[in-house]
Order: sequence, then C-alpha cells, then structure tokens
Amino acid sequence: PIDWLFLIKEIDGDIQQQLDERYGRDKSKKALDELRTLEAVVFAPVSAQLDKVDFSVSAEQLKTFFGIHLDDEFARLKNGDFDPTLSYILNDPNSQGLMRSLLTQFSIEFLIEGAPMGLYATGAFGTLQSHLLRIYQDEMGNGVPEDKHSHLYEKTMLDLGLSDTPDAYQDHFLTSNMLVSAYTYQICHDKSKFLRYLGAFFRNEACFIVWQKQLGESVREIYRGRV
Repeated sequence: PIDWLFLIKEIDGDIQQQLDERYGRDKSKKALDELRTLEAVVFAPVSAQLDKVDFSVSAEQLKTFFGIHLDDEFARLKNGDFDPTLSYILNDPNSQGLMRSLLTQFSIEFLIEGAPMGLYATGAFGTLQSHLLRIYQDEMGNGVPEDKHSHLYEKTMLDLGLSDTPDAYQDHFLTSNMLVSAYTYQICHDKSKFLRYLGAFFRNEACFIVWQKQLGESVREIYRGRV
C-alpha cells in the first residue's frame, strides 16, 4: 500500500532513489487509479453481506455482544481448550515445518502490527480518535523499537532463518489472508468506513486472546526454546 512506508532496514545505496522508485508520483497515481477499481470488484461480496446486517443497535447491546465473546475467550483460557490447528501442528512429525508455514502466513499481519490504524491517527475527531491514538502509540512501542508489538514477531522470523520484511512472502500468502489484509487496508484509507474499522479492530482484539497465547506456547514447545 502506498500509504505505508515499507523499506528494507539496511539500505545499500541512495535512500532517496529507493523512495522515489517505490513511492514516486507516477507510481502512486497509477496505484491509486487501479486500487479503487480493484477494491470495488474484490470486496463486492463482502460489502453485499455486510449491507444486509442491521447495525442499528444500542451501546448496551454492543457491550453485551462483545462481552459474550470475551467471556467465551476467558472460559476457553481457563479450561485449557486448545486450538485444533495448533493441536494438529504439535502432533505432526513435521511440526517444525508446519509451524514455519503458519508463521509465514501470519507475517502479512503481525509484521505490520498496528500499521493500518496509523491511517486514522491524523485529523481531529475528539475523544474517540484520541483513545485510538493511545492504542496506536502502544502498538508502535511509544518510540522504542524493541517495544513495538511487531518486534517479537520479527525476532521469531529471524530465529527461524526467515525474512522479517513484511512483503517478503507475498507470493506465498493464502488468498484468504491477502483478502483480510487488503480489506483492513481498504476500511482504513477509506475514511467513510471508520466505524466499520473500529468494529473489525475490536473484534480481533476480543477474539484472539487465547489463540495468541497458545501460539506462543506452541512455538516454545516445538522449537524447545531456540526461537
């Protein structure tokens, strides 16, 4: 995406030349012209489904909805129910190879942790935007690179001999993962979808607590502390 700064960390040669090559005016204009057309086609089925949903709910109904999801997550955490995919990987003879594949798939999301939210960091929308910016600052490590949420994933990838560049494996991502990532980008750069982004963002934060914990446990068990 032309809204995000993606460059390798150790640049050989002229940095300005690389910036121009990737983000120059002609390339940016062409990308924007093609982007809107592609999004209209690719996300038509998603929009059609969401347009059928009744979003006219009260604040209390919304809190109850997410409260149920959070209660379910913490119940699973307490009961120790393990994710089927992670269980399969743990019990497979090729567990290390399968875990490398899984981590590569999720690198499309975890190596840019919080980046989409940055597209809502500018402007003036009062309390709601201010709270969102606080979360964004935490995602970015509050100015300390080692505290960025993505830093842990970068270290994991490097320990496995994999690249920590966000788009290094773009030819290997599943279509479903590409769709989710691209849709998140769309609802962030299209400011008319601000509320839709808040819903998607909170849903992710509320529904993957257990899975994230289990992923960490699985990586430690499979690689016996070497990662």
